[in-house]
Amino acid sequence: LFPLYCPIVGDVNAWVVRTGNTWRRISAGIAWPRGTSCSFGRSRTSAVAELRVSVLMCTCNRHELLSGALQALIEETDEKPDQVVVVNGGDEQADRVVESYAGRHGVNFKQIKTVNKNLAASRNVGLLHCAGDIIAMTDDDARVFPDWITQIKRAHMDHPEAGAIGGVALAVDDHQFINRIANYVVFPTLAKAGSVRTVPGVNCSYKREALERVGAYDET
Repeated sequence: LFPLYCPIVGDVNAWVVRTGNTWRRISAGIAWPRGTSCSFGRSRTSAVAELRVSVLMCTCNRHELLSGALQALIEETDEKPDQVVVVNGGDEQADRVVESYAGRHGVNFKQIKTVNKNLAASRNVGLLHCAGDIIAMTDDDARVFPDWITQIKRAHMDHPEAGAIGGVALAVDDHQFINRIANYVVFPTLAKAGSVRTVPGVNCSYKREALERVGAYDET
């Protein structure tokens, strides 16, 4: 699990994630979990151009946050995803938000209604409908940066050995003590790209082949 973004130096591109009342930023850098490897098996140039990206987002009774997340993903990105799958385990207000973005910029939208159990269960429901070569995941309270899709594709092509690629999360407002703790404990920043056990689930992307090998999320 995790998302990704590269390079590790330069301006801080990535996303913004809100936890509680605080916006958080998923920052530069890439990492990949141990033991997840696969290859696209195509030349790099043609593969980058042909890569299809599905974005999976799960929501439950947070339509206002969901609207912000879709605004950033659909209207504010330089490169759009090929498909967006939204799994809604909540009320109809979220349905209307998704419908308002459906079809914009040629992005294929699919909305799935489910009974909310937990995030793992909702993601399993959504994964069945994701058609991309790369499946990226973010949360309904996250806002991706404009180059998010571009960087996801680039990182997966640069690292064919990585089945999953992710980055780090930094609090935009690091003046609050709890946010500084989260920076070091919950979302530690890696000094350089390398193999890790896990990455933040709010900003994660997988090669389809890796997901097919690993199987569904544990819903217990």
